[in-house]
Amino acid sequence: MRSSEPVQIVAVQTFVDAQRIVGVVGAVVAYENGGALDRGVDMLKFYREFAKSVPDELTTVAALLTSPDGHKMAAMGVAYCGPIEDGARAVRAVKEFGTPAMDVIGPLPYVAQQSLFKDGFPPGLLNYWKADFIRELTDSYIDAAVNHYNVAPSPRSVMLWFPLSGAVTRVAPDATAYPHRSGIHAGVYSLWTDPTEDRQHIAWAREGFEIMRPVSLGGVYVNELGLDESDDRIRSAYGINYPRLARLKAKYDPDNLFRLNANILPA
Repeated sequence: MRSSEPVQIVAVQTFVDAQRIVGVVGAVVAYENGGALDRGVDMLKFYREFAKSVPDELTTVAALLTSPDGHKMAAMGVAYCGPIEDGARAVRAVKEFGTPAMDVIGPLPYVAQQSLFKDGFPPGLLNYWKADFIRELTDSYIDAAVNHYNVAPSPRSVMLWFPLSGAVTRVAPDATAYPHRSGIHAGVYSLWTDPTEDRQHIAWAREGFEIMRPVSLGGVYVNELGLDESDDRIRSAYGINYPRLARLKAKYDPDNLFRLNANILPA
C-alpha cells in the first residue's frame, strides 16, 4: 500500500548545557507525492542505524504523525544532556539526513522544549494506546508500520519508537520493580474526538500492535497498559519480578485494596 500523501521528515534537536537548560529545534524536510512512503521508510532505516551508536548523553526518538495541515510526517527527535557544542556534533548525522525545507536553530528554555508538542495532545481527547518492546526495527516491520500509519483514521494519532539505552541498560532486570532494560519501545497511540467513531480508532491501534508481534520482546511499560489488558499482559509489565512483587503485595495489601490499576494480585 503506497500513499499519495506527502510525507515530511522532521528532526528536533534538544541540547542541555552544564549551566542552563536550553534547546535547539532543527531541520524540517519535505518529500512529495509518490515518494512519501519511500521517504518515511528511509528515515526509519536511517534512525535504526543512527540510534545504535549514540552516546549516553543523547536520547533519540522516531515517530510517524500528521502535521496541522494534514500531511503525514516521519519525525526524529533527540535530546542531548551536555555542552551544546558536543550535542551539535552528536546529532550532525541527523541534520545531514535529507534535504531541509526549513531549519530554525536557537536556544529554548527547558519548559519551552517540554511543551513543543503540547498542541498535538490537548486535553479532552479520546485515547486508546497499545505498546510493546521490540527487538529491532526490521525492514519488514518498518514497511508494515509506515503502511499502517498511512491509513490512520485520525490525524491526531501517532506511532512512536525509542530505544532503551545508556544507564538504564546497565541495571539488572531484577534490581528494581522494572525489568525491561533492552530493546526498543514501540507505541501506537490512537487519539480522536468523536465517541461515535470509537470502534475504528481502537481497531487501528490494535492492528498496529499486531504488526509488532514478529519482532516483539514481550513486556510493556506499565503506564501504557489499558483497562482491557489480560492478566498475562499485566504480568509481562513486571516480568521476572512479578512473583516477588506479588509477595510484597500480600504482605502490605493482602485484601487488594489498591486494585483500580494494572493490578498485581497478592500472592
